[in-house]
Parts: sequence; structure tokens; C-alpha cells
Amino acid sequence: MRYSALDGLNEFLSNIIFGNVLNPIVIRLLKRDDYSKSKQLLQVFDMYEDFASGDTETQNLLQVTLLEILWDEAITYERAMKLMGEKTKEIWDYIYSYLYIPRSDNR
Repeated sequence: MRYSALDGLNEFLSNIIFGNVLNPIVIRLLKRDDYSKSKQLLQVFDMYEDFASGDTETQNLLQVTLLEILWDEAITYERAMKLMGEKTKEIWDYIYSYLYIPRSDNR
């Protein structure tokens, strides 16, 4: 029987790809001064809204892999909230039950 290096990873492959490829791009775009005009960023948040309407596994991918990382810094947290749709905000609000809102450096 042959084993592949990816055996057992299929379950987590989407998390790995989105987490390692998409998240750095989203964070970089959110930190730009013109973030709210970024067509790519608006498309990503439209995709997040679609994911929020998906099955439980897709919603979990959105919550754990794509949204939680945006809580790491105040700038990404605040700007992401401005771009997300209604269903994504419901998942975002749930994250509040176990993560703290990042403090702004402008104290």
C-alpha cells in the first residue's frame, strides 16, 4: 500500500491553503490606506459572506481560519468589520465570546 505525503491532510487542506495563501494577502490589503476601495478585498469579503451562508464545515473554515486572524491587530479588526456582510458579522460576533478585541496603539 502506498502512502502519500498528503494522506490525512485532505480534511485540513482548505484550512492550510486559505490560512497560508489568502490570509497574508487580506491582511496586507486591510493595512493599505486605500483598503476600502480595493476591488480584490471587496471580492474577498463577498466570498466570506458566501461562506457564512454555507454548511457547518464552511462556516467553521471562515470562523477559525479566515476571521480569527483578523483579531490579531486593531487595524485589521476595525477595518474588517467595516467590510463584512450581515451573515459574516454574526460569526464575527460569536468570535467575541472567546477572543478579546485588540487594543489600538493610539492610546
